[in-house]
Amino acid sequence: MSNANIKIVQDCYAAFGRGDVPAILAVLTDDVSFGMVGRPEDVPMAGIHQGKAGAAEFFRCLKETQEITRFSPSDFAANDSNVYVGGSVAWIMNRNGVAGENDWVHVFTFRDGKICAFRGHEDTGLLAAAYHADPEPRRAASR
Repeated sequence: MSNANIKIVQDCYAAFGRGDVPAILAVLTDDVSFGMVGRPEDVPMAGIHQGKAGAAEFFRCLKETQEITRFSPSDFAANDSNVYVGGSVAWIMNRNGVAGENDWVHVFTFRDGKICAFRGHEDTGLLAAAYHADPEPRRAASR
């Protein structure tokens, strides 16, 4: 089952790259727990959302907050119920033009062939510094 779950995650990343949120929502359980570890007051896209509507809200907030200029999942590992992915991302904050990049780890939990939980782990301190910085076209931070 772990290879099938990795394929589902890879398909989700491809859908994310196309901006196809409905394709991602289609492989989530109705009661999915979905989000990025961190505090929404630090970065708006942080926090855990419940259900498919919550997952859709996460993607809306992500798009509203930053432009992703590079998204690179690189390392995949799995067991019977989880897929672990390491990668990196580069972004520009929409509110101030501050750019940065960092590494991340995503953890997907599966139940009955669908994603029932997603947690994104990345440097929210770096994201918060970039998000709250004064507007200027400079690199805020990097990994």
